[in-house]
Amino acid sequence: MTEGAMISGAYIEITNRCNLNCRDCYNASGLNRTTCEISPEDLEKFITMLYEGCDAKAFSISGGEPTMHTRWNEVCDMIERMKHIKFTVITNGTTGNKRLKELLENNDHVTVQYSIDGTCAEIHDQMRGKGKFDITMKNISEMNPKIKPYFHMVVAPFNRDNVKDYFEFAEEHNATPTFSFTSKHGNASDNWDEISMNDSQRLESLTVIIDEYKKRKIENIPAPFCTVKCALTDPANKFNLCVTPYGDIYPCQGLYDKKFSLGILHDFNLSAIIKKAEKMRQTLIERTEKDYGCKRCLVRSVCGKGCAASAYTLCGDIMGFDGDCGYRRKVLIKYYLMPSARGIS
Repeated sequence: MTEGAMISGAYIEITNRCNLNCRDCYNASGLNRTTCEISPEDLEKFITMLYEGCDAKAFSISGGEPTMHTRWNEVCDMIERMKHIKFTVITNGTTGNKRLKELLENNDHVTVQYSIDGTCAEIHDQMRGKGKFDITMKNISEMNPKIKPYFHMVVAPFNRDNVKDYFEFAEEHNATPTFSFTSKHGNASDNWDEISMNDSQRLESLTVIIDEYKKRKIENIPAPFCTVKCALTDPANKFNLCVTPYGDIYPCQGLYDKKFSLGILHDFNLSAIIKKAEKMRQTLIERTEKDYGCKRCLVRSVCGKGCAASAYTLCGDIMGFDGDCGYRRKVLIKYYLMPSARGIS
């Protein structure tokens, strides 16, 4: 194992093919007309090298829609062989894929995350498209996975009042609920006025999520806190690399720009990637020391200066202002400065 290797795993987009065109899709997969994929051979080689070199043991397999990979059965064969690795398949659940069903029902090192944006068709289909909720739920009902699945909601104005009910909904289907907020990338940038929330709406949604997690004693599931502080600024946190179908390796899903590339999967050099990742970490740490008009801010002592990816989207500079001071201040006051919120991570 490479000494000091700070990589825990990777989020890998194995294909850019997708059968949907969701309003919030950060990489606009549904608009792709030319197929680009990572081969099962390159995928296995990459995972093996990270496992052997960094003891990386957790990998997410995504897309596009991963089950639409032209060699999906071979990808599943590879996952099945690598029982020493924990895999999560991230899917919209609409394909009813037989091989995925077999993989989930026969292996205890593989789980699945379904993208479900509401507890009913009226809500979910506003993000994913008409008729998609019923298809997804029918396919889920036919699954009997060994490991409890995840249901993931992207919280937006049209479903934010559905968040509390979503916990009950997930529980009824023996799933763990997870959440994120919309980010201004891909399709979301074109629909931003319709799917983004203001500070008060986000804080209200975040409060419901955290309260329900505590009430139901759901642990080790991160709330959508990214705008408060980049996790990579903490040297104790390992990198979870992100890989595109083109083979580009990035430190974060929000920094999909060639200038932030750590390397190429097809020409993988672990030492070089680790070196670039550590350099990126130092840049992100330097960002926490920037003054964005913080001198008189009440929360300056606990503020992590927000999200570098959001700053890049907003102003083209990861060292720039991310536009979220108002929301961040409210979150930090509520969950980090108020005595009643102690213990929130």
